[in-house]
Amino acid sequence: VQSPPLLLGISCQILSRFSRTRMVLNVSDLWPLTAKELGAISDGFLYRRFEQIEQLLYRSSFIRLGQSQETIEHIATFNPERTFLFRNGVDPSRYREFVTRNKKRDKPSIVYAGLLGVAQGIVDICRGIDFRELGMEFHIYGAGPEQKKLEEFLAAHPDRGILYHGQVPREEVPMVIPRYSATLIPLVKHLPGAVPSKIYESMAAGLPIIYSGEGEARRIIEEYDLGWTSPAKDFEALKRNIEKVGIHREELERKRQNCLEAAEKVFSRSAQVERLNHYLNSFMTCVEDIKQVLILRDTASHQPVRLNGKHLSPVRHHGRERVPAYLGRSGANQESAGVKQGPATTNQDPVPIRYDGPGLVPDFKEYRSTQGLCACRKPADCSRNHVQQMG
Repeated sequence: VQSPPLLLGISCQILSRFSRTRMVLNVSDLWPLTAKELGAISDGFLYRRFEQIEQLLYRSSFIRLGQSQETIEHIATFNPERTFLFRNGVDPSRYREFVTRNKKRDKPSIVYAGLLGVAQGIVDICRGIDFRELGMEFHIYGAGPEQKKLEEFLAAHPDRGILYHGQVPREEVPMVIPRYSATLIPLVKHLPGAVPSKIYESMAAGLPIIYSGEGEARRIIEEYDLGWTSPAKDFEALKRNIEKVGIHREELERKRQNCLEAAEKVFSRSAQVERLNHYLNSFMTCVEDIKQVLILRDTASHQPVRLNGKHLSPVRHHGRERVPAYLGRSGANQESAGVKQGPATTNQDPVPIRYDGPGLVPDFKEYRSTQGLCACRKPADCSRNHVQQMG
């Protein structure tokens, strides 16, 4: 279940209770905290009600996933059990071809591809740093609320080594950004739990990251040596980091390789999904502990009949319950009535059932457990599973 929106979580919680299933909550943003930080909601009655809904979802869900460590730590203050860090990550295969094929530009160049908003502060960076003085070029792709301000500034200052290319379709980003030397990712205001997805894309593109801001993104870049960091709005520190791209070529190449390796081994979506699958499987039950449930369909009433073990539930036929004549008989009598039984099994084994008598036809099989789902990919993977195939 995705959260936000919070109300979707409430609906799914009710559905989870009715269906007797366990709810896995995926928290992509810390609402309503993020909304308050952005000024979309004030700290009043409505905010407190949303907080109560948020805390209820954290306490009632079986497993809680978070896209950042900050999110996990926030959730743990309400319910520390069964939390799991599941990052958005990136698909490196989308970038791999262009990383090896595209030639780097002759002149050291920085690229920014993303939203042009107040939270990114791209216009302020253009005002504060003259890229031509540094022997660099700054290429900008994107659109947003500050696009007009950016265009007006560049029209008045065309000689600062800054080029604006407009918006690029998302599917073309892997073709465009690998040709540059490094990427700039600024974040003026840190939002709790937020990690810009651009850092994962930059890793896959083999672009060392020049990060301006605070938060978990900065810690990731420093931990894996993916680039250079500086505090938000500290243009002097940012300027020194930009200069390193053109001067320290060996360091740039080392960080580039670190980016590619981190994208493949740590932050790839396949690696993240594999870790999540392993974690979920730890709560599952092997098919050895699951009873076989065979569904038969009555050809006369077209109603399903559930055969669980050796017990066949009654069938409603023309408004009345009709119990087949062979119900409750011994094994020998059941065979004479058309029920073919499988070999003897223990209580822990799934009961093999085969039926091809008149009036009922096989419909489908399913596996149920009171403890969880089967961790095996196929029922046949279990050595103790002896389910007979129906003819």
